[in-house]
Amino acid sequence: MNARARVDRLRAGLGVAVVVYALVWALGAYLAARTLARLSPASDATMDLPVLAAVAAAAVVLWRTRGVLRREAVALWLEERAPGLRYALVTAAEQPDAPNAGELERAAAAERLAAPIARVLARAFAIPIAVLVAAIVVPVFAPNGALRSANAPAVRALAALRERANRLAPLAVTVTPPSYAAIPARTLADPSGIAALVASAIEVSGPGSDSGLYAMRGDTALRVERDGGRWRVRFPMPRMA
Repeated sequence: MNARARVDRLRAGLGVAVVVYALVWALGAYLAARTLARLSPASDATMDLPVLAAVAAAAVVLWRTRGVLRREAVALWLEERAPGLRYALVTAAEQPDAPNAGELERAAAAERLAAPIARVLARAFAIPIAVLVAAIVVPVFAPNGALRSANAPAVRALAALRERANRLAPLAVTVTPPSYAAIPARTLADPSGIAALVASAIEVSGPGSDSGLYAMRGDTALRVERDGGRWRVRFPMPRMA
């Protein structure tokens, strides 16, 4: 087997190793991100995080190892791992018709490359395998329910804040003028202000329950009531100060 065929065979093997390396990184990143997502109070916002982490990890690995597609790059990579070649391998592989091709072929064939390649691959795979093992072991040996309950107070607080914010939009205001005015009632959607006759009945309502809501008019507390699936506050239109 000449140097070119040897480099091509090693390049094919390294290509398989690169694909496996990318898959191990992707799986480790996926499992690690899934564990982090389960610990995050913003779990709804991180549903796609594991998939994105896996794709990003694989993409980074494949981009950084794209040199495996080129014979010259692989030959130079092998030369760096086996300095004893003294560029005989890359020269013989790229210049098979060189005047000293026979000498270069013999020098390249005499060098054993399996051991340095195995050492490099072992070091390279150590980190993603450690990440993968940790991502598998942590959820398995965590106390029962620990991942689900680690941030339970934060999750509940965040859910309460979201619910409260959602109950304030959209607002609806119904203005019912006094009977003597002979003006029909009207409903305003999210008004920035309310113009109405004095003593008109004002009703402000929004979606959701009345739990935890309170309303003030000046220094006076107003009663918040439940009306089906909505909350509402009623008060008369005051006189201008």
